[in-house]
Amino acid sequence: MADDPDAEMSMGCDEAHGEPSSAEATDNDNTTSFIDQLSTGMFDKLSVFLHGELQVTSDDYKLLQEMNEVTSEKYSQMKQVTSTLSQSIDEVNRKYDSLKPYMEQIDVIESRVEQLEQAAYNLDHYSRRLEAKFKSLERR
Repeated sequence: MADDPDAEMSMGCDEAHGEPSSAEATDNDNTTSFIDQLSTGMFDKLSVFLHGELQVTSDDYKLLQEMNEVTSEKYSQMKQVTSTLSQSIDEVNRKYDSLKPYMEQIDVIESRVEQLEQAAYNLDHYSRRLEAKFKSLERR
């Protein structure tokens, strides 16, 4: 069959020109068209996929930006509260410093009152002993 020129013709090769036969050209055109369709479909799907990935990344960055803004606002509020507390503490310390001499006077007075109480207790104790002694002398 290899020596038969009709056999070579049936294999799809035109010997005179070395070009594919019309059936083979149609098959090649169909194959090329099919590959083109598959390639186009693949690129379309890849485009959709990449667009989705970029959209997710963009959404992530937007979310991070919103979180940063909220966090920044929260820290700003905390800074204001801290500043107010600091001012309040400074005011309380100033008031404490202004009252400190009076508290020291109160401590001195308290100490003297304790001494006076002790003296009164001692005097009461001494007067009871004296009274008991006087009553015992009266009975004799």
